[in-house]
Amino acid sequence: MGESGRTTGNKSHALCVDCGKKLNYYRYEVKNEPRCMECSCKYYGRHYWTDKEIDILTKVYPSGGFNAAKDALKLKDSVIRNEVTHLGLKVNKGRRIDKLQLEYIANLYKWGHTPREISKLIGISMSPIHKRLKLLNIKKRDNGSGLRGKKITDKKLLKKLSKLRKIQRNTPEYHEKHSGVNSPSYGRHMKPESVALMRAHLIGSRAGDKSPHWVGGKLAHGRYSREFYRRRNSVREEDGYKCRICGKEESNLKSKLCVHHIDYNKNNIERSNLISLCRSCHAKTNFNRDVWKQYFAIIIGPTNIKAEIN
Repeated sequence: MGESGRTTGNKSHALCVDCGKKLNYYRYEVKNEPRCMECSCKYYGRHYWTDKEIDILTKVYPSGGFNAAKDALKLKDSVIRNEVTHLGLKVNKGRRIDKLQLEYIANLYKWGHTPREISKLIGISMSPIHKRLKLLNIKKRDNGSGLRGKKITDKKLLKKLSKLRKIQRNTPEYHEKHSGVNSPSYGRHMKPESVALMRAHLIGSRAGDKSPHWVGGKLAHGRYSREFYRRRNSVREEDGYKCRICGKEESNLKSKLCVHHIDYNKNNIERSNLISLCRSCHAKTNFNRDVWKQYFAIIIGPTNIKAEIN
């Protein structure tokens, strides 16, 4: 019937246009030209299954599965799948496990082996092992899932878990799964309305006397004032962006110069009490404070230091 390639329903003894075979059965018409089944398959770019190939498929597929049939026939996956469904062959879902093997699996699992270890010992994938354990009504062991949602009081166990998590997060596989396009939050942005609501809630719940660091309007735990942060750049500029102890320039350092309080009083932010130091020198001034007070008195002058030197 035209280009459909179906049989016309009328018997004829015409010859195939391509191979010249005598058509004793229903005639196949391709563009109103009679062709045999093999030539019509070639014309449409389909695979023509010979009797030998069908015999190989029916013998190999039930015992060896799809991969064995593919290796034996050396055909495309789609071709084999279509013929398997056409012939009604059952898909091989794995090796059958006998009763002795079932007992062996159950005993291995009870002795402490994991399904992965059992699969390597027997040579079967993990999914049938899990199914057999379920059929035998063997409960799965709790491999740490019981700790979820519970507080851990043991300090040694907490340290071990934290070390394991750090090791896991430092692996390249973990970074590939949780970074860039693979990240679950990739491409997601908060709406400006929700950001404004969150900001208003935080300001209202954490500002002023509601802050956890509020100490009656005073600086808590000797914190630096805002005026100190404003004066730091001017102190660095007046000192020529150099450390006053070792003389290193800020441009040669990895970080900015620290501004040190000479009398160690964080509330005293007068210019005479501030000096620029690099990080290494600033760390040294935390020890032997009286010695460093005398040293800075020599550099700057004793009149500028208001703290009493014992």
